[in-house]
Amino acid sequence: MYYGLTRVLYAIARDGLLPSFFFPCESKHKTTYFERLFLMGVISALIACFVPLEEIAELVNIGTLNRFYIGVAWVFIALRLEISETGKNPLNCQFYPLVPKLGALFGLDLIANLSPLTLAALVIWMGIGLVVYFFL
Repeated sequence: MYYGLTRVLYAIARDGLLPSFFFPCESKHKTTYFERLFLMGVISALIACFVPLEEIAELVNIGTLNRFYIGVAWVFIALRLEISETGKNPLNCQFYPLVPKLGALFGLDLIANLSPLTLAALVIWMGIGLVVYFFL
C-alpha cells in the first residue's frame, strides 16, 4: 500500500489538486524522488506508532470498499448508460446491471458493519476531499 500511496499522491499532484513541487518525477525512470518516498515512510511510521493496527486496517478497508467496490460499480453503470446513448459499448460485464449493483450493495453491507468511529472518519475524509476538489 506504501507504493500505491506514492503513486496516488503523484497522480493527485499531476492533476493539480496538490502543488506539483511536492511530487515531481525523475525524468529518466518516471518515478517519485527518494526524498518524497522517505517523507511518506516517516509519516506512515508515525501513524503506525500512535494509531492501533485494528483502526488502521478498518480505515484502509472502508477506503477500499468505498472507492473500489461502491464507487467503481456506480461509475461503471453511469458509463454504460452514457455509452449506450452513443451506440458503441466497449464496456462488457456479464449479467449487467445486476453484477455492479450487487457489488455496490455488498460493499455497503460491509461498510455498515464497521465501527462508528471509522464511519465518522470516512465522512470527514470525504468532506475534506470534496472541499479540496471543488474549492482549491
